Amino acid sequence: MSEYQPSETNGQDAGPGIVYVLTNEAMPGLVKIGRTTQDDPRVRMDQLYNGASGVPVPFDCVLAMRAEDIK
Repeated sequence: MSEYQPSETNGQDAGPGIVYVLTNEAMPGLVKIGRTTQDDPRVRMDQLYNGASGVPVPFDCVLAMRAEDIK
């Protein structure tokens, strides 16, 4: 496994938002750590489930925290 290299902001500007940790029963042992500028992490969870990710069941939110800077 290679050393973790943080990515750039993926098009999101730095600023306030929510950092979240998601799990999915279809992928045991894996977590998705992400960030969103949406006011509610459920909006992002719906985007991931209904979008092109192809997961068969919705994500569960393990943790969601507001942050002053999500970069």
